[in-house]
Amino acid sequence: MIVIPVVLVLLGAMFSASGNAGTATPEAPWPGPYICSEGTLTSINAGDSPNGRMLAQIEPCAGADPARVAEARWGVAFYRDTRVTIDANSGTFHYQLDGPTYRNWELTPGDLTPGEHGRIRAACIVVSQPIRRACVQIDAVDGALVITPLPTTDPLVARKVFVTDNDTPNPICAGCV
Repeated sequence: MIVIPVVLVLLGAMFSASGNAGTATPEAPWPGPYICSEGTLTSINAGDSPNGRMLAQIEPCAGADPARVAEARWGVAFYRDTRVTIDANSGTFHYQLDGPTYRNWELTPGDLTPGEHGRIRAACIVVSQPIRRACVQIDAVDGALVITPLPTTDPLVARKVFVTDNDTPNPICAGCV
């Protein structure tokens, strides 16, 4: 008779764990519905700076339902040695309804410093956990960042993206006791 209450408690914990405020939820569903879209992720010349800049451009496919476009989101995932993360709260963006959406990132050589999950190796525009629209490889050469196009099927980026509440290598758990 004790087995049934224990099973119910475990099932309840399993279904409520992903809803805890402030905790990382690596298996959380992608924010918003998937839509057909086209995108590019390119490097912008940083001049004499050792920093690198990436420009993301994405837009819905022609004929996409405006209601679904308004709910859909996209983001840029950063691929580290052992983990790929995207912040669901501040790392995903809405599409523009009337044309391309642009975002850019400045990366410094310090961003490639290995952390808990290794150094950043690549970045991709992601429209759902397994779907990448454009990717770049990120390297440091002679103290400067070099950002080069990378096929979306390259083994470096052919990994699952973890959607988290916080994209730092060691997410903060504000709700943990």
